[in-house]
Amino acid sequence: MLGVNIYLGGALAGLLMAAAVAALARTRGQEATAATGVILSAGFALGVALVATQNGFSRDLSSFLVGSILTVSSQDLIATVTILAVVTAALLLGNRHLAYVGFDPAGARAAGYPTWLLDLGLLVLVELVIVAVVPAVGTILALALIVAPAAAARAWTGRLAPMTALTITFGVASASGGLRISRTAAVAAGGAISLTATSLLLVSLAASRLRDRLRTIRVISQ
Repeated sequence: MLGVNIYLGGALAGLLMAAAVAALARTRGQEATAATGVILSAGFALGVALVATQNGFSRDLSSFLVGSILTVSSQDLIATVTILAVVTAALLLGNRHLAYVGFDPAGARAAGYPTWLLDLGLLVLVELVIVAVVPAVGTILALALIVAPAAAARAWTGRLAPMTALTITFGVASASGGLRISRTAAVAAGGAISLTATSLLLVSLAASRLRDRLRTIRVISQ
């Protein structure tokens, strides 16, 4: 609408949203989950309202919401690889601090960690990833693609390093499997990828529950 590059505009808007989530989460009586839901809904509503004021933008809005991985350009790939490198470097350098704040925020605050700054940094990393995948799967489907592989990995292990490796594996499997399903069944690629990621999550949860039951039966039998 403003003629600004989608990555630049998305990154700037995402930084504002990340700051708003971090600020709202620090308000007494509020949690990060609730703050994220409120800001996310408000952001979608604002975007739809702005696009609705322009004529001929309905098609562009649809592409931003669900993406089009088959029309991703070379510039999109370069931007994605660049963001991947930045996010990977940030996670490698700050993984211990982020894990401490994420799993034990009270202990991190007591130890003198700047929890608000680390929370904001993590939100910015997530925002960068979302901006990178918008051309491929859109803003809505990006949520499933980011959350589902990680949740599926956590169903298999509680250790951070194996969980990270499994998350990457499930993400790659979701993308490649979704593209194959899209080509075979002639369905939208972004939707097929997100559904594949969701299916992996459901299978992982079922397998995890079955594993826990077998362990319980084994302990009882002994």
